Amino acid sequence: MNPETPSPQLSLRALLGDSSSFLASLRFLRERLLVYSLARFGVALAIVVGAWFAPTIVGIEQLSVRGLHVLAACLFLYNTIIFSLLYLSSWSSPASYRQLILIMHGAIGLDFVFLTAARWLVGGVGSPFSSFYILHIILAGMLLPRVFVLLHALFGYLLFAGLALGQWSGAVPYLAPTGAVMCDRHFDHRYAITTLVVHAVLFTVTALLVSEMASALKRGESALRALNAELEQLSSMRRDFLHVIAHNLKAPTAAATMMLTTVEQIWGPTAPEEAQSALKRARERIQELGQPDSGPATTELARKRRIA
Repeated sequence: MNPETPSPQLSLRALLGDSSSFLASLRFLRERLLVYSLARFGVALAIVVGAWFAPTIVGIEQLSVRGLHVLAACLFLYNTIIFSLLYLSSWSSPASYRQLILIMHGAIGLDFVFLTAARWLVGGVGSPFSSFYILHIILAGMLLPRVFVLLHALFGYLLFAGLALGQWSGAVPYLAPTGAVMCDRHFDHRYAITTLVVHAVLFTVTALLVSEMASALKRGESALRALNAELEQLSSMRRDFLHVIAHNLKAPTAAATMMLTTVEQIWGPTAPEEAQSALKRARERIQELGQPDSGPATTELARKRRIA
């Protein structure tokens, strides 16, 4: 192997760091969090545009435009801090992975808070933005172990339940923009109970299925890495075996080559042309046996390794 070319194991270690899976590596998590951070900037812009578009173009009435603007500003400010930490920091120290995990947990939790606030401003429990809870659980499930996915799903559900119970009891004002949600101001307790049960089942099933999918991907990756290590070991054993064969063949092939050379020198000048050609071919074949690394198959294999 070319000494200037890094080995596959070194490249894999540089990619994964101290983690056992690429899905849990610092590099993957940082890239995903950067993508989600850019998406938050888009969400903040969408809130501002939507706060203007909904009442002006669509005709939504009694929409809390100022509240949405404040929410978008807070989201933009907090996301700017997250993006700066992710983008400007080197993330090369031993404590970088733990710091990234803390940022990830904090960002996921705050996202649930902002989502609950946005849902309250646009209809509360009856808001059309309920499905974004599920999307957020799916995104968390691709980044976190199952236990933490369930904990974050529980946190989001508690926020939703607090909003529902607060609107039911009257502790939380019921904001119902006309045209965005049903205009019935009466919040029936049966609707609250049904909504809480349905969302509890939906959150739990989503968290379990997505976390199981992420776990299956990690198990598959671990199996592929183990298989790759076995193939590397087998390839190394094969090279060692070929070296042993080459060493064992050198002495007899050298003796046979010397004998054929002597026969050519003694008998060659008087031998027929066909016999001389046969002696020459036999000597060349025996010399190739003494150098197995120079055979056509080995040369082609080495060429493919250099290309790869």
